[in-house]
Amino acid sequence: MPPSAGKRGAPPAAGGDGIDVLPDEVLQHILGFLEAHESVRTCVLARRWRNLWKSAMVLRILAGEGKFLGSVQKLCNFVDNLLRLRGGSPLDKCELGFTNFARDMSGCSDEDEDGNRLMRLVNTWFWHSVSCQVKVLILSAYPGCQYEPSLVLDNRHVNSQHLTRLQLEGVVMGSRFLNFSNCPALDYLEFGGCYFDADDSRPHICAPSVVSLHLLEIWGMIPMLESMPSLLNAFVIAGQESWDTCDLENCNCEFCEHSYGIGDCNGSNDSVLLKCLSEAKHLALLSGLEMFIFKRDLRWCPIFKA
Repeated sequence: MPPSAGKRGAPPAAGGDGIDVLPDEVLQHILGFLEAHESVRTCVLARRWRNLWKSAMVLRILAGEGKFLGSVQKLCNFVDNLLRLRGGSPLDKCELGFTNFARDMSGCSDEDEDGNRLMRLVNTWFWHSVSCQVKVLILSAYPGCQYEPSLVLDNRHVNSQHLTRLQLEGVVMGSRFLNFSNCPALDYLEFGGCYFDADDSRPHICAPSVVSLHLLEIWGMIPMLESMPSLLNAFVIAGQESWDTCDLENCNCEFCEHSYGIGDCNGSNDSVLLKCLSEAKHLALLSGLEMFIFKRDLRWCPIFKA
């Protein structure tokens, strides 16, 4: 046997080559490309790996499209233990996806312990990631508009000096949550298939630092946008789930009863979208023929800077 043949399967020696020579910071970065349950499994590789996953800068908890196969109870127990062991370690990115359990959260009754527990804990996990100084936060409760959103986030302000990107899909938010004036670094904001609960009044979004805004297939009233002086890119899809529609043929919605009283609780009938969006350099607006919100806003004659 050649002298080197017996050494082919030998692990790299300490201080030699291989992945073990990389510093902890690099290994933690690599772990960020794995889903959370896969990252945790690396603790059995060697003594050095035992706690590396606890300080990974990216946390991916995905329970959709065949990922994280298991029950709601298993998911809740795993994530609760994961966050308890991680403690307050800072995060660059946190991605929470629960599309596999959409039906467990959608319309669950008071007796549905698993569905209600999951809704409570997803809320807890979301705010925990904010407290970990997360920079990019993604929460997807439902895929697209397949289910009416019922996962309710706590109606409180998001206070973060670190958050730069927020993407939410299939969740319900109150008016206090929609005020991002305490997030000075937030430059990307996306809502997909969400519902804004403002007590039957038109919700307002305050995000003065946002550079890129995406409003996709919003349920209920289209939100009124407050000034966004930094806005460069905007993409709005006013879909069939919006309440801002008119079924009357040959209707001039500027004077129609469906559009005249659609302002906020203070009686304001100011521009809903276009006044703010006119600041954008790149703008895309999509809606069905029955949608009157864009036509109504044009009466304010916004001057587009694009």
